[in-house]
Amino acid sequence: MFAIVKVNSRAEIADMRRIYARTLAGGQEGYLEELIDDAGPFHILCEGALCGYCCIGPDKRMCALYVRQLFIARADELLRYLVTQGYVTGAMVSTRDRLAMSLCLDMQGRRWCQGYLFEDGAASRNPPVPLPDAIVRPAVAADLAAIESLCRHFLPEYRSWIDQGCMHVMMRNNELLGIGLLQIIDTHPPYADVGMFVAPALRRNGIGTYLVEMEKEQCRRRGLIPIAGCDYENIASRRALEKAGMVARDRMVGFEFKQAGS
Repeated sequence: MFAIVKVNSRAEIADMRRIYARTLAGGQEGYLEELIDDAGPFHILCEGALCGYCCIGPDKRMCALYVRQLFIARADELLRYLVTQGYVTGAMVSTRDRLAMSLCLDMQGRRWCQGYLFEDGAASRNPPVPLPDAIVRPAVAADLAAIESLCRHFLPEYRSWIDQGCMHVMMRNNELLGIGLLQIIDTHPPYADVGMFVAPALRRNGIGTYLVEMEKEQCRRRGLIPIAGCDYENIASRRALEKAGMVARDRMVGFEFKQAGS
């Protein structure tokens, strides 16, 4: 008999999350971490004993599942319980998570590729800035208005990235051309998610690739391992990341489970 108990904060699953991180075939991607941040954390009990945790969003989409080794033989039974009891109607899973991916593939329903997941495949080359009159520097608070105007809803918010020193800006004559990002995944050290956004009129000029290579170099200096992700339909971002030496070895896969009686 299983039971699902909502916990008050992610601190209550922190120890299990650290163990879970060691089971992955690579780092946790920033997009999935954002889903987890917005989701509710739950303890999973089996016959009264703590057997793992899951994170379920307000749309009943599961974005994290960990089962302790002692209970791994009942993992498929656990997922069926979550679905049949109405706790979960779908999932977002990385192919780096072999257990969750295998369990979700066994469920009937619809599935699709949500995004590409990259790991570093080449050393940074320290290329020259693609526009000779442009400069790249850390973002500061005074840049916030220009960043929000250019990037709009690319990220939920920008101020914390600036405050944490995780954003660079490319400028030319006080005009913002693009931003580079480095998101340290605190729950999955030593990985950092790198990314970029380039002004639409200036794309296909090597700016995105340069910004990614620059953030990769920042990772090297700080002892971090760069990873990245992009939407499955965003061919331009995929090409920019690949030109910067990133390799799309994994995928983010969405699932919609078939409900009983449907």
